Amino acid sequence: MPETINVYYDVENTLHVPFVTGIQRVVREFSRRVLQKNTGALQFIPVIYCEYCNGWRKLSKDETINLCSNSPLTETREARKSFYRVAIAKILGNRLKQYIKNALQRHRHAGWHNNLLLPLFEQGSVFLDIDASWHNKLKRDRLLPALRHGGVRIATLHYDLIPILFPQLTHKNTVTLFTNHLRAHIENSDLFICISRNAQKDLVHYLSDFYCKK
Repeated sequence: MPETINVYYDVENTLHVPFVTGIQRVVREFSRRVLQKNTGALQFIPVIYCEYCNGWRKLSKDETINLCSNSPLTETREARKSFYRVAIAKILGNRLKQYIKNALQRHRHAGWHNNLLLPLFEQGSVFLDIDASWHNKLKRDRLLPALRHGGVRIATLHYDLIPILFPQLTHKNTVTLFTNHLRAHIENSDLFICISRNAQKDLVHYLSDFYCKK
């Protein structure tokens, strides 16, 4: 029997934002398929980084159900939460709102997911970046070199270069985040999985410019 390889993939953005984008639909559909038949040589494990523990954890049962769901009920509930977040921010101000949110998260965090915490990703495992993780707090220029040093193989699902090719259509903060995220993967990833031939062509062209300028 071949040895089972754990493939950890970060789903923080998909679970934490109050809407469903095209990338998140991919993450949800991917999760439905791989978690339904998770019995082969590759064991897929969705994970989230916990800033309070400074480590990774598995999903709770409710989070797994949410991840594998794309129902209008889920989206409506998240949209309602988003409305209340905006209302609270207007009443309290963003700084006070963030302070209260952090305090509540620390209170809820204390002990509730200790059984979900993971040790460091083991040598020979795979870290698959499939989500819109350039928005995550744990930036890839910090994470990926540490994973490589620990013997973890790194792969990323590449969608497109829209923030770079069409910055006028993208928020300037997203352009910066995406560019730094992509460069971290260029310098550390073992594999890019492109969703189309056009995405591959654009990436190859970008890589040729990237290495010519170094």
